[in-house]
Amino acid sequence: MAVASTAQEILTLLASGPRPDLLILDLEVPFLSETELLLQLRTFYPTVPTLIYSFPPETPLPAMLWPNAVFLEKGDNPGCLKAAVAELLSRGKKSGQEAGERGQ
Repeated sequence: MAVASTAQEILTLLASGPRPDLLILDLEVPFLSETELLLQLRTFYPTVPTLIYSFPPETPLPAMLWPNAVFLEKGDNPGCLKAAVAELLSRGKKSGQEAGERGQ
């Protein structure tokens, strides 16, 4: 597990480390707008399962910026958070298994 407090730290960790099983992302990180950060993630890390756990942005973001992510508003029931994490981890395992089968 790794924790980042800025957009640059998030991108640096993703670029330098192994692919994470899950990225839990708060959109209110410094140094990049929500749109810029999501574009970077979609462009360079499209297969990383992502849970956007944040307060809704002031300006709604187009769904195309995060097609494979799940958005969960901060303050929702903790059971919702657990269910979203379980769903995304399950998706990631299926995706990894399919990639392994294609590589054989």
